[in-house]
Amino acid sequence: VAVTSKIEEPDLQKPEELEQTPAHKTSVPSRIYLGVLSIALLAWVLVIVDEEGASYSVPSVVSRSPVTSMPGSAFNPYFEKSSQALYFLYRESTDLPAQIFTQRGDNEPEKVTRDSFYYTDVVTGPTGIVYASRLDDLQHRQCQIVKLMPSNNDIEVLHDCGTGVVTSLGFDVVRNRLVFRSRPNITTSHSLFALSVLDGSIQQLTAPVSAENGTGDYVFSMSPDGRILASVEYNDEGGDILKLIESDTGYELSRMPFLDAVYGLIWLDDDALLASDSKGLYRLDTRDKKIGDNRAQ
Repeated sequence: VAVTSKIEEPDLQKPEELEQTPAHKTSVPSRIYLGVLSIALLAWVLVIVDEEGASYSVPSVVSRSPVTSMPGSAFNPYFEKSSQALYFLYRESTDLPAQIFTQRGDNEPEKVTRDSFYYTDVVTGPTGIVYASRLDDLQHRQCQIVKLMPSNNDIEVLHDCGTGVVTSLGFDVVRNRLVFRSRPNITTSHSLFALSVLDGSIQQLTAPVSAENGTGDYVFSMSPDGRILASVEYNDEGGDILKLIESDTGYELSRMPFLDAVYGLIWLDDDALLASDSKGLYRLDTRDKKIGDNRAQ
């Protein structure tokens, strides 16, 4: 199980115009770990009980190893199971734009994109097509969602996702949709949207309660079966909020106090989430949670 912060924020000259949320600002030199913890979940070694009586398992990390050995920064990995290909973003130095690379097994990494855009995330669809989010540059910071054809890597722009928006991507395999975050302007909060890769239609999935805090939904993950979208919403009055959302309709199934400043969020299986913050890694069984009753510590 690979657990990682999903996206890295680019280095910006005006951070007040594009907030640096904890889930999006980790950049780890690839020579060390590619930002990936290789986790063998052999046992739960500790159970923490919070003041409200909810129990949360803390998995043990029994091994970790580097995946790439390129000098510079490699980040935001995505593993494509059918082809056993690892996709990731890489830049040799901070003054160069992040580009998409791929690597299979112990083979040398191959460069997928060669342009002046700054890529912020990469995923693949069920047919092997590569999808990515990117900024036109670090000055204008216009966000785009693009499709790369596997045969020739031709790039097609699917959607303009806003000004000053840095988004991760999730793929809804049931409905052939990309999930992303966006906002109409830099003074409002981010919401989650779904973009159909078949007809280009867009559906809004979330509407943050604090619409004017500038952050809104900042980290999210789609369940393996495509039914549930887990999202963490920034809360300026305490711990952040974990929401479980029916991906087909956008209906909010549950809403509960959660970790504050979440760095990573990933589904372990259809019923359990792994989440990380600055203090550690946690497992949450979504079947046993009640709305508003529990907070992971």
